[in-house]
Amino acid sequence: MLNKLIAALIISLTTFSYSAQKKKVLIIGIDGCRPDCLEAAKTPNMDSLIKNGTYTNTAYAGGELGKETQQPTVSGPGWVSITTGVWANTHGVKNNKFSGYDIKKAPHFFKRIKDQNPKLYLSSISQWHPINSKILTPSVKADFILNPPDKGASVKDLTVKHLKEANPDVLFVHFDDVDHAGHASGYGTHIPKYMKSIEDTDKNIGFILKEISNRKDEDWLVIVTTDHGGIRKGHGGQTKEERTIFMIVHGSSVKKSTVSQGPGHTAVPPTVFKHLGLKINKDWGWCKAFGIE
Repeated sequence: MLNKLIAALIISLTTFSYSAQKKKVLIIGIDGCRPDCLEAAKTPNMDSLIKNGTYTNTAYAGGELGKETQQPTVSGPGWVSITTGVWANTHGVKNNKFSGYDIKKAPHFFKRIKDQNPKLYLSSISQWHPINSKILTPSVKADFILNPPDKGASVKDLTVKHLKEANPDVLFVHFDDVDHAGHASGYGTHIPKYMKSIEDTDKNIGFILKEISNRKDEDWLVIVTTDHGGIRKGHGGQTKEERTIFMIVHGSSVKKSTVSQGPGHTAVPPTVFKHLGLKINKDWGWCKAFGIE
């Protein structure tokens, strides 16, 4: 009888410890990173997330091919779709000038979060500054916004510093070096500079993940994805190389699996909401969460 009571107490304490953990989210965007190149590069930090989470190398940018949701595979509409959960037929952005943005129909998902829980601390650190200035700031007053110098190492250093000094509940981090390398040297596994940029970005991500692992009593969901691929030295069209992207989702509530038919990158906001336990309004037009049980 005593052994049974002890066992029940251990289970109770374990359950309490898990439920007491504060749910947090880290979204990492790697601009212009092709999934075939990610898999060929030496990326131990992202490999670990893939091994222990849900992964797809067949997610897609550019909307549904040939349908009303189709949009150019460039950063403007790409990051708007990732941060609003809808395609350009709803948000209106089809270029990097952000002309036509319908912010009332498609605000940054930070706005949706604040509407439900204004106490959550929301942070955005973006190497490509328009993500903050053109999408986030017009939508909502976030708790922390930083436009770092145009270097991945600066993004890493400032993100680690922020995690040491603050207590974000949702943290969006954007790296741009991979897309810079693609435009300068070309996109592909046969391009050394492009491949090195992916490996260097993985090293930077490792420092951020280490800082998160040092935090106690927090249940972090980590999402890593990209806005588009690339072909030769550019992107914007609808080729397989430009449209095909990856998505990694890792955390305590995530299945360990590889998905053969991935979602569009609009799956990011509903996945965040699912982890945080927030409600999704069907009128928003969002798809289902990805990878969460």
